Amino acid sequence: MKPIVDGLERDLGSRVVVVRLDGGSALGREWAWRARVRAVPAFILYGPGGEEVYRQVGWLDRGRVEEVLRQIGEHPSAERSQP
Repeated sequence: MKPIVDGLERDLGSRVVVVRLDGGSALGREWAWRARVRAVPAFILYGPGGEEVYRQVGWLDRGRVEEVLRQIGEHPSAERSQP
């Protein structure tokens, strides 16, 4: 999962914020509890309003993540409507 997340972080730059938490740390356990993470590794994507828009446990499918980002308009290839 790390190489995929590293690539997303690199390719999407300032369009996304990547937060990595260690499930063994106190902070990681707290956030895992809040996000109802039941297994690791877990990848959770939140939309601009803070709502969960995608969750993947286990191997991360980069194509699916990019598809979700396009749907919410946060992927570089997402078409922007002109005013």
